[in-house]
Amino acid sequence: MLGRLPRAASSMPVLRDRLANRRGAVAVVLVLELGARGVGLVQPLAARHVVDGVGSARNLTGPIAVLGALAVVGLLFNYVAYRQRGKLSERFVLDLRKEAARRTIFAPVPVVESRSAGDILSRIGSDTTLVQHTVVKALVDLVVVPLTVVAGIVLMLFVDLSLAALVVGLLALAAVVELKVFGRLVRNTERGQQHVGAMTGVVHRLLPALRTVKASSMEHREAESFDREAGSAYRAGLRAAKTGALADTVAYASVDLTFLTVLAVGVLEVSAGTVGVGDLVAILLYVVYIQDPVESLTESASRFSEGLAALRRITELLELRPETEALPPRAHVTGRPRKDGCAPGRYLRLDQVSFSYEGREVLRDVTIEARPGLTVLVGSSGAGKTTILSLVERFVEPDRGRVLLDGVDVREFPLPDLRRRVSYVEQEAPLLGDTIREAATYGIDGLDDGELQRVLASVGLDA
Repeated sequence: MLGRLPRAASSMPVLRDRLANRRGAVAVVLVLELGARGVGLVQPLAARHVVDGVGSARNLTGPIAVLGALAVVGLLFNYVAYRQRGKLSERFVLDLRKEAARRTIFAPVPVVESRSAGDILSRIGSDTTLVQHTVVKALVDLVVVPLTVVAGIVLMLFVDLSLAALVVGLLALAAVVELKVFGRLVRNTERGQQHVGAMTGVVHRLLPALRTVKASSMEHREAESFDREAGSAYRAGLRAAKTGALADTVAYASVDLTFLTVLAVGVLEVSAGTVGVGDLVAILLYVVYIQDPVESLTESASRFSEGLAALRRITELLELRPETEALPPRAHVTGRPRKDGCAPGRYLRLDQVSFSYEGREVLRDVTIEARPGLTVLVGSSGAGKTTILSLVERFVEPDRGRVLLDGVDVREFPLPDLRRRVSYVEQEAPLLGDTIREAATYGIDGLDDGELQRVLASVGLDA
């Protein structure tokens, strides 16, 4: 079995585990955010004292000074909270990117190759960027904002019970409608990210083979292929935007209608003498103050759903298992490979090896023995040359038979030791390294210039 990229069941455990490793930073951000919100909740009460003081001709210097001090303290809390939240978000995404890249690098070759390179690049690149700008901020808001709203409602109850009950009823009705919208938003966002990955895959496949594309006069067909994926991403984005617009509209309408309703009822009660002007002002200020958190809660829920959709795609990379030994070491393998990759007396043997790819038999009972200095694999494309080399390197495992290196089953070698003993150059010959020397000595440390020259001369590259 070559394997496929696993389908992530949920991204929430990934989010929970990574934030659990940074409990201190999360706690600091939450305390700062709650402090900023708490200062704001005190301001309507201070404003009520100012309004009541106007009617009673009291000295207003103290209440006004308190209002100013509260504003300054709130600004300081907001500033520090914003900085700490940004720092937490950056660190969270850094860890996510590093682990996603490492999991991909250490995963079995067939599992990684089951997805296009563009799709994997999209997950590590654009998906992590989306998580960076959404998840931490949205998660903090989803914790802090409900507490702020509840605290504001409790304080409103102390100011005036009937008006507070009216506010609660109207906001609860709006919340029910909003919850029905968010599930659809998550699905539309995830589909959009999938199409973005496919679109990136088209470009990644096209650019390395651009000369072949042009020589085959296939520019129009490749452009049409990109257009199809871009169009699918566009349509999914439109659906997500439509759903997000509906969620925002419900949020704005709920707060605006609440404010106007409370204002109308409050004015009637003030006229009847059942509510004081200061109390009405305090209630209206609480409605206005709650308006921003409620609207940000809707936006945060929308952005959180987008971030979770991206995180779910990244989670599929995080669930990749590294290459493991199929058999435990049974023999003590002696000898060390020379730095030029060649050792006297070494031989390689495939003994009755069969291999299938996705149910189609590629090799059947192949037996080959090769010693250093021989070119033993010659044939047309698709004849199985790359498959045999993949079996030697244990990129894939045979269905039957054995691959022997110096008489030892390659499954008895630890993977790093096996691959140090076998030199492998891909057919596409990618250049890995910043210089020609680094590319030539890739995977070999401590090779001096003299040894490098001898190795290059042995393969006809000394000119």
